[in-house]
Amino acid sequence: MNDYHMRRAGEDLGQQLVDTFRNIRAHTVTVRSVDDTFAYVTAFEGDAETPIPLRFMRIGDTSIVAKPTVGSLATIMFPDGNTNTPVFLAFSSLDALALKVGESAVNVTPNQITFNGGENAGMVLINQLTNKLNALVSDFNAFTRTFNTHTHVAAGVATSQPPVFAGPTVSFNQADYENKKITQ
Repeated sequence: MNDYHMRRAGEDLGQQLVDTFRNIRAHTVTVRSVDDTFAYVTAFEGDAETPIPLRFMRIGDTSIVAKPTVGSLATIMFPDGNTNTPVFLAFSSLDALALKVGESAVNVTPNQITFNGGENAGMVLINQLTNKLNALVSDFNAFTRTFNTHTHVAAGVATSQPPVFAGPTVSFNQADYENKKITQ
């Protein structure tokens, strides 16, 4: 490729970018208040508040809902230059974020992450659970050994070792109950 063709390819790419972004307008705004559906923003002090939908992406059964922090800055844009359909582009601070893909949902706040509504309570700390279960197995096996080897002393009567009632318990293997699709 010679210099002319390289220059021409660069000009074509530049024109494609200009055409793509020509109709996109973006503004920095201040978040004044937030409810379950909208964040109300102003571009300048004293302006009337403009409602911007919190759900800023919806594709089929996938959606993202972001709740910006009151008083924070955000960038909104107007796709195709239409000032009647503003959407959020970026945030300086969020109070909550919700992602839904099909039947799976994740809600994130500064202090908690909830999967699919949280009906299954807290997530398991798999290493600690395995360690606790294996300590229980060890204690149980020690008890079983003691029980299986104990004898009763009876006055004037010889006793024999009792039959073995229980064998050793097998240690837990975290792979038996770990869901590797969700990690912490």
